[in-house]
Amino acid sequence: MPEDLENDVWEYNYTQVSDNSEQSTTITIGTATLQNSIRLSVFGTIIDDWTCVNDLPISNTEKVVVFKSDVSYSSVSRSTSRWLYLCMKFTKVTNDLYFFYLLSDIFTDSMPNERVFMSGQTNLSNDEETMCSTFCQYTDSPKIRTLRRQGTSDSLPNSPPLCDCGSSCSNSRAYSIGNSFGHNSRLEMLPIYRHIGLDLFG
Repeated sequence: MPEDLENDVWEYNYTQVSDNSEQSTTITIGTATLQNSIRLSVFGTIIDDWTCVNDLPISNTEKVVVFKSDVSYSSVSRSTSRWLYLCMKFTKVTNDLYFFYLLSDIFTDSMPNERVFMSGQTNLSNDEETMCSTFCQYTDSPKIRTLRRQGTSDSLPNSPPLCDCGSSCSNSRAYSIGNSFGHNSRLEMLPIYRHIGLDLFG
């Protein structure tokens, strides 16, 4: 989990999967937890708390994080308990702004529909070697989502890239963030053709 995100309240902007409407809300991110955040109803069970079960660093600005729902659900036709998983690929823009993609296919049994992975296995493998192939598979491209620290105004660069779960986008583009990583830093996206080793997750 990117440390910058932990223990703070973030403005969460995204496009609703079911009707393509633009949404904005706030979520609380704890230490490896999402609390009262992405809220889904599945067969009468409310799921809105999630805990990080693994993360995979991709580059100095990119990380894939898998969250598991804190509660399980079951249906009339399937009595076994099932859990939902969020596969989030984060890219750091500044200390106060991240964008991410949910790298799963759309789960239509939830209200609202959302890009989550479902499993009834209690011992599902979540090691780094298999997390992308297990939790982070999608057919059609997901839409970008953003997290902006409350009270800040950093802007998203043009055409933020989408790369596969285990692949880095930093080989083709990098983020130049001026001289300071403080709240007043300004962002510019520059196309380049080599990786720049900025340790922004440190």
